Amino acid sequence: MAVSAFVKNNTQGSLRLFDATSGTALTITLAFDAGDFEISGIPSGGKLNEIVAYERRGSFKSAAHGNRVFPEWSFSSLVSSLSDASAGTVSDFVLRQGAYAAAVSTLGTGTAVPYAFNVEYTIEGTAWGDSADITVTIGDCILTGWAFSEGDPDSVKLSGTVYGSITGDIAASEI
Repeated sequence: MAVSAFVKNNTQGSLRLFDATSGTALTITLAFDAGDFEISGIPSGGKLNEIVAYERRGSFKSAAHGNRVFPEWSFSSLVSSLSDASAGTVSDFVLRQGAYAAAVSTLGTGTAVPYAFNVEYTIEGTAWGDSADITVTIGDCILTGWAFSEGDPDSVKLSGTVYGSITGDIAASEI
């Protein structure tokens, strides 16, 4: 894909969350996300591992990949409803309740398995003459923070940790 002639911004992005339900995954495409999706903590080289420096008597000798690192993600969503038992909201999806109570964790099944899901971020490109849209999927995401804020408008801020791979136009995986 050639480099686009158009700079992208938050009006061209979309977020979709999906689980590991067999057959057809449970999914939600956010209708009210605030356009502030962020992922951070991806090391250089596309490896989700820290770089360990080795020294001898204060002199650098070499470097190697070490322990796994876990990038973090966050986004906000405007609130039209906090919860809806039939249609489901983003809060229902990440908290595994209401219409998404039967969601299956991407880490596996069982009551002891933490609930994880995938997040797909897409930037519209084809409408701007690009040969394809830009897509990044972050796998096995676990929610670490859900915060409601009253205001004009009301909103929820969601944040979490990536335990899986990052695939698509930006890719990273553990060694």
